Amino acid sequence: RPDAERAPGRWLAIPASAIPAAAPRALGPCDVASRLGKILASVTAVALGVAFAALLRTDVRAAIALAINAAVLLPLFATGSARQLPPDRVADAWRILAPIAGELPSARVIARSVGRTIDEVRLRIDPKTAIRTIEIGCAVVHGPGGSRLVPELLVRVDAGVKLALADEHMVALGRTDDERTICVHPTATDPKSLRAGVEALLALAETSRKPLERAAA
Repeated sequence: RPDAERAPGRWLAIPASAIPAAAPRALGPCDVASRLGKILASVTAVALGVAFAALLRTDVRAAIALAINAAVLLPLFATGSARQLPPDRVADAWRILAPIAGELPSARVIARSVGRTIDEVRLRIDPKTAIRTIEIGCAVVHGPGGSRLVPELLVRVDAGVKLALADEHMVALGRTDDERTICVHPTATDPKSLRAGVEALLALAETSRKPLERAAA
């Protein structure tokens, strides 16, 4: 899925060993993704619980006031976590794509290069059918808990080729005038299911090509 704000780049085939490892992210003292953050959150919750129980026996209004005022501490632990930062479309994506590559021996690793920097990785299959290429990448999905990566398929076909797909998908213009790109969002995204999905696409491409061949004849 193209990102309009990204600088122009080139897609190159690379060995998996060239994919850089994820850089460690700095975690704040109140980040519950860190061990210290978990300890602080637990201690704070226990202390407030004990104080609330003690006040409840002597002054109900004070106990309620404590509970209300304690709510201001919630954003301290519930927001600003490293988990809510945008995912890395290279290292984080490769953790998802590597098991998929193990199920698809014919897939090559490709990377988007901008100067000397790699900003995205995908798997690419060249089936040499009505489907020009199948690329397996990771789309960024935004939700209330932050952003996450989910596998998606970019199926590049000749203009005029139609594939009957069961999964949610959309058709976009391709990289050339005679190409179309079908963005498929698989329902099942585990490696074995994706392999089965790719095999089904290849079988579908063979049946889609035969009418075109008869029309050309």
